[in-house]
Amino acid sequence: MLPKEQIETIVFDIDGTIAPGVSWLRMTEQLGASVAEHERIYRDMIAGITDLNEAKSELVALWGATGNARKDLFREMFDLFPLDDGVDSMIASLWDRYRICLISGSMDHYVESVARRLGVSHWYANSELIFWSNGNLIDFTYYPDQSAKKLEQLEQYLHETGIAAESCLVVWNGENDLALFEKAAWGIAIDRDLHDEIARLATIIVPEVREIERYL
Repeated sequence: MLPKEQIETIVFDIDGTIAPGVSWLRMTEQLGASVAEHERIYRDMIAGITDLNEAKSELVALWGATGNARKDLFREMFDLFPLDDGVDSMIASLWDRYRICLISGSMDHYVESVARRLGVSHWYANSELIFWSNGNLIDFTYYPDQSAKKLEQLEQYLHETGIAAESCLVVWNGENDLALFEKAAWGIAIDRDLHDEIARLATIIVPEVREIERYL
């Protein structure tokens, strides 16, 4: 069981935790580009066939070819990306007792949209979308070692708020979240494509994120 009186903050992932699917692929689909081609570009980078810069260039070209990769359209699109049912009311309830933070491997404009909709002031994203002065996408930052990046962001958040890792609960499900589960004192895993090592490290495993309220 979780020692509720010891927990000061809850840190959530987004994709697969409080929102369905993978936001990168949803973005590609909504822009009107090929998800299969996006996945091919990513696989080639992971396999070493292309490097990170080549993969980024291919993705920017893929998105740009749709004519929809513009800053204003990204913002409108991200605001329409769904959250899991009941997430907004769950976060509102938890706010009364805990500080809330979002750390995601997704894009800054998307994470900002989710944070704004949920009223969360502390949020961190893996990637920053970069636009020309005319609003067209030209590049984006990306950290392949997402686990290390998320750990860095968690440590930054704890430092800025003065909260100890011993008072931190993380809610996640993926392989990229291992370092967070090892850093934080407590972890709840969402049983949605759950990584085996996350399952081993988790304090509690729940079928969907709304279930965590039973333990807090």
